Amino acid sequence: MLSVLCFMLMVLTVTSPVDIPFRNGDSMPDFSRVGYRWGDVEIPEVKVVKKLSPPKDGSDATLLIQDAIDRMTEPGAILLKAGTYNVAGSIHINKDGVVLRGEGMKKTRIIATGTEQRTLILLGKPDAERVLDEVSATAISEDCVPVGRLYVEVDEPSVFKVGDRVVIRHDANQEWIHAIGMDRIVERKDDFGRMVRQWRPEDYSECWERIVTKIEGNRLWFDNPVVFAIHKKYGGGRVIGCNYDRVQECGVENIAFISEYDESITAVHKKTGDVHYADEAHGWVVVKFTGAEHCWMRNCSAKHFGYSCAFVEKGAKNITVQHCFITEPVSLIYGARRYGFCIDRGELTLIKDCHADHDRHGFICQAHTCGPNVYTQSEMTHAYDDAGPHHRWTTGTLYDAVKTDNRIRVQDRGGSGFGHGWTGGGIFMWNCEAREIVAQSVYGIHDNYVIGCIAKHGRGWFPERPDGVWISEGIHVEPASLYEWQLEQRRKAGVKAAPATCYETVWNTKMSTVERQVCTMREVDLGLSVNWAGYNIGASSPEQPGDYFAWGETAPKKEYTIENYRYCKGTRDSFTKYVTDTHGTIDGRTRLESCDDAASVNWGGGWRMPTKDEISELYNECRHSFVTYKGMDGYMFTGKNGRSIFIPEESPVLTYSFTPGRIWEIAS
Repeated sequence: MLSVLCFMLMVLTVTSPVDIPFRNGDSMPDFSRVGYRWGDVEIPEVKVVKKLSPPKDGSDATLLIQDAIDRMTEPGAILLKAGTYNVAGSIHINKDGVVLRGEGMKKTRIIATGTEQRTLILLGKPDAERVLDEVSATAISEDCVPVGRLYVEVDEPSVFKVGDRVVIRHDANQEWIHAIGMDRIVERKDDFGRMVRQWRPEDYSECWERIVTKIEGNRLWFDNPVVFAIHKKYGGGRVIGCNYDRVQECGVENIAFISEYDESITAVHKKTGDVHYADEAHGWVVVKFTGAEHCWMRNCSAKHFGYSCAFVEKGAKNITVQHCFITEPVSLIYGARRYGFCIDRGELTLIKDCHADHDRHGFICQAHTCGPNVYTQSEMTHAYDDAGPHHRWTTGTLYDAVKTDNRIRVQDRGGSGFGHGWTGGGIFMWNCEAREIVAQSVYGIHDNYVIGCIAKHGRGWFPERPDGVWISEGIHVEPASLYEWQLEQRRKAGVKAAPATCYETVWNTKMSTVERQVCTMREVDLGLSVNWAGYNIGASSPEQPGDYFAWGETAPKKEYTIENYRYCKGTRDSFTKYVTDTHGTIDGRTRLESCDDAASVNWGGGWRMPTKDEISELYNECRHSFVTYKGMDGYMFTGKNGRSIFIPEESPVLTYSFTPGRIWEIAS
């Protein structure tokens, strides 16, 4: 009898549930690997370590809140108890593990007072910069890396190891600029008198930050897919090691934000004739994420702010903004205003279940924003302009079940804004609803996609540009949300986006060395020929022994006897399957069929029982020691890549596998 310790043999590729005529070897990217901890875990409910009450006299609470943040000595939440907090300045969350929490949008209010245009809450390290390690750079060896791939082939994979943080860099050349027509933008002056500027290669060497998850030969596998095809003839690309000192595990939640403004200042909108409040000397952005990763904003409302509810800036990565609202913005209604939920070079952002009212560009990506980034299940109402990538090349954004009473557009904007040009490539719209949708193809080199959307089929500012890829025009497709479907498929298969080493956070700072080292993911790469499970079937964590199975049986039972064994007629000499000696009908089978494999049946077809050789490899190629993990004695196996799994002492696999020959005798 054996307890099953299983492993994954395949890399899950989450594809589209709809047939799409991709070109150039492209495929549907996996958009589920965005937001807090790549969507692998839920945003935590962090314990409260400090409580604040609003000043009884209504005085400025800026220093009250900032001092509480500055004095934090352990991760946790600062609870702003019900009431109104007047904040005349800005609040800076600049250390790991700080969560600013209210008691709900109807109870806790922060008022941005005064006449200063500013960000109310700055979350992160604004001065942090990504540091590239050019010594570790290696060229991409392929002629073309298509959209959707989770790996690239390189000249020198040995300069990296699993868990390394890298950038995939596209080194644009003039040939690429010419191929997409961005050296021929029609000359004009913009509203500020600036002449159109043709695109230059040095401005479009885009970088996507990734984590190395696996190395196979000359292939480097990553936590997230390539979202912009890299062609050698258009400059090719490199993989370069990098580092970024960011704030982690911080959040803003359960608060209503309101900005004061001067009601005497009004203006008339040129296109609609709407008379609106137009003061601009007041609160501008509610929360700006910069130099931050694995952080969030949720269950918050913003009222009367001039620019954004959430602004995800350069240096921000793996940010989730969920169930947030911006209403009644106060500003003039033209450029660089009313961008409700704006991603400006942030990466791996998830904007979910959000609402923008009376904005210009409620869901917008600015120039040079590299995906994947996702807007899902969100709505714009009374929109003055479009949603979508705005200018100068955004890649890999998903607009998923997004609704607007205006337009969604990805197109060539030509000389607008002194040379906006192509707004993006590899943009996907899934089950969106809009007054009009424009999706142009970047001359067949980079496609944009409209799938299951209900909207007028627009042709854009330059109708002669090639049309994008339209599927099921005017009829929604299943599933309703591509993001949710891809996430569900990945979770069902137990596939996490990033290696276990990336999950060590400020929340486990008090863990022992052993606790920190043990991987708790279902699939763990120990640097062996196969990946192992981090815990047994029937368990949900490594310290749990899990279920017991007879060899060839797929369900646990209370008693294990010869009489109730599935492949036996009741005596020791009457085994009927998996017999290698004289104790029955000899078939010589030492490897389970999938229908008899407890791992395959209980966890899916990508999992199976280990072979004798694989168990020997685990024992011989990993360092192993007897340890206590969360109160359970057992053995920790550590691979050469530094990752470890824990097998409880109660697991029978230990008893049998480390007694030479015994495991197969018992199994047979």
